Amino acid sequence: MAGSKPQSFLDLIVSQSAQSRFDEAKALFPEWKSADILFQLTDDELSRHTSLFKETTVKTSLLQSYLFFAIELKGRDYARGKLTGIARQINRVFPMPVMVMLKHGDLLSIAVINRRQNKVHADKDVLEKVTLIRDISLASPHRGHLDILASFAVQNLVHPQKKPIQDFDT
Repeated sequence: MAGSKPQSFLDLIVSQSAQSRFDEAKALFPEWKSADILFQLTDDELSRHTSLFKETTVKTSLLQSYLFFAIELKGRDYARGKLTGIARQINRVFPMPVMVMLKHGDLLSIAVINRRQNKVHADKDVLEKVTLIRDISLASPHRGHLDILASFAVQNLVHPQKKPIQDFDT
């Protein structure tokens, strides 16, 4: 996305889907100060542990991948439901999961959403619960928040059978 302008994000959404299901009101779009795609993590990067910041375009053909977005909001204090609403609206647009990092004031919140296949229409996904790590202080993060963030490192991800994680199917 060019220049981290929120309008560039809307343009990306329009290019992703002729029937955009993005609700600007639920996504608090007028509150957005900036919006950036950080990277797309694919099976290839998981198995090779290469640099994640080389490519910043979205490849929708890579369904076995994960997108990472950063959004800066104009205000500081937002209710949990408002932050999860932003993540839900962004995830509705893309065929792969999106982790959304929300900067609001001197705080960071990270939203991740679970997906599953629709039981009636196998070609559709159902967005489930949004997990939110909320109000991480950027100046002085709490020890618990640091531990959670460290657990996101690829080398710290654990396969149920203690095998190395090579792709999104494990």
